[in-house]
Amino acid sequence: MAMTKTVELTDIVVRPNTNMEPTDPSVLITLVTVNDQVTVDDPDDDTLPITQNRSFQLRPGDDVSGQPQIVQDICAAVWTDA
Repeated sequence: MAMTKTVELTDIVVRPNTNMEPTDPSVLITLVTVNDQVTVDDPDDDTLPITQNRSFQLRPGDDVSGQPQIVQDICAAVWTDA
C-alpha cells in the first residue's frame, strides 16, 4: 500500500500584532496563526505513523490560496477594511 500524508487543522488564532511597526493603533496589523497536525503513515511500515505539529503565521498580503477554505475565509474577514 502507498504512503499517506494527512493534514488536520487543529486551530486558528486571530490576534493583533503589537510588535510590528507602525505602532499607531489605527494601523494595527492582524496576524492569523494556523496550527495543524501532519501525519505520515504506511501500513507496511511498522515505524509509522509519524505525527508532527506545525504552527505558522499569516500576515496581510500573504498568499493564502493554498490554505484550507476556512483559513482563507477568516483571513479575508479580518483583513478587510472596516
